[in-house]
Amino acid sequence: MISNNRFFLAAITFGSATALLTTTSAVEAATFRTSTYFQSETTDNDNGLTCSDFSSAGALVECSGTQGYVDGETGKFEQIEYGAKAQATSGALKTETSLMKAPGTDLPAPLPEEESGYTNYLGPQYDDYIVKDEYGSWIDNEVGEGSYALQYDFPELSAYGSAYALARMDDDWTITGGVAGSTGTLKLSYHLDGSANTQIFPYDSYDEQGNVISTCFGCAVASSQTHLTLRGYGQSGELVGDDIASVFADDLPVSLTDPQEKTVSIDETVNLFLDFVFGEEFNIIVSLWSLSDFTLGTYDGEYGYDVEYVIPAFDTKASFFNTALLGGITVLNDQQQEIDFALSSKSGDQVFESFSTLDNTGGTPVVPLPAGLPLMLGGLALLGGLARRR
Repeated sequence: MISNNRFFLAAITFGSATALLTTTSAVEAATFRTSTYFQSETTDNDNGLTCSDFSSAGALVECSGTQGYVDGETGKFEQIEYGAKAQATSGALKTETSLMKAPGTDLPAPLPEEESGYTNYLGPQYDDYIVKDEYGSWIDNEVGEGSYALQYDFPELSAYGSAYALARMDDDWTITGGVAGSTGTLKLSYHLDGSANTQIFPYDSYDEQGNVISTCFGCAVASSQTHLTLRGYGQSGELVGDDIASVFADDLPVSLTDPQEKTVSIDETVNLFLDFVFGEEFNIIVSLWSLSDFTLGTYDGEYGYDVEYVIPAFDTKASFFNTALLGGITVLNDQQQEIDFALSSKSGDQVFESFSTLDNTGGTPVVPLPAGLPLMLGGLALLGGLARRR
């Protein structure tokens, strides 16, 4: 689904994503921020932040890896590969998130003791789950004369997990060109190029005789989504307007017996709108954020998550690292007519100010000089001087 609603307030509440989206501050210069994380909640309601990265300068940040779990009921070893990256500049906001899970496997038989030195060593691919002491050394216990066993600590299969990426621009702008003190409308045009998908898996509940008594729809889901948001704040910090363009897959069947998948792709320009007052400085925040998450059970609020609906495998991704590219800034007056304007960025960011169609001194249209014109004029002056000497 591609949604672009004027002045639509995005009520998104995915963990810490809400706080990241709604944080505001008065800035003295354009601020570019990027952040990524992967976190998962296990059956004991443990909110585990496995990976995170942050930049206050908009630099490329990445968070990727593999998290392993053991299913307490089947004993299968489950692995979830996660990825998140983000980058922010004046002309582009980029994010990408992904989650992938392959079918669970049995833990391997221990390597021979004479080869590993331990009675239960599973191999180097499981070393991250060996319990270590404060010095980082493996903890082992003597289980017989001259024989030692390691301590492994595999987390229980996660019931919920999410990979998140945010790219954000924060600046203070003043726009002139309309009647001072009147209300104008700012239109930002960004090109979005990417895709997001959702996978839904049915889960059947059985009675003692093995008969299906109900099918849970939406209990086992792996999905991704991306949102481009625009917010404006007045001089006293009050919210003066916001807008959002969203890309996510919905409209899947409300009842099903087989897994369903839907992918939404976009390669087009979307417009975000924001009201402001001509001649008054306002704070503007543009964010592109992506989220990939999975749910393998239910949450009862008291005992945490219960993993009941195990998805054999899933692969979900929100891929928007080609976007969002700033393609245009347009200003409308209080009659909703396009007008010439001058945009002044408190940070002096030339990318934003270059979209002005007026200068900042009184309204003379800006006509950029060709890059080679000064050199050409200098050459003509030289030829004129030579002609006079002759």
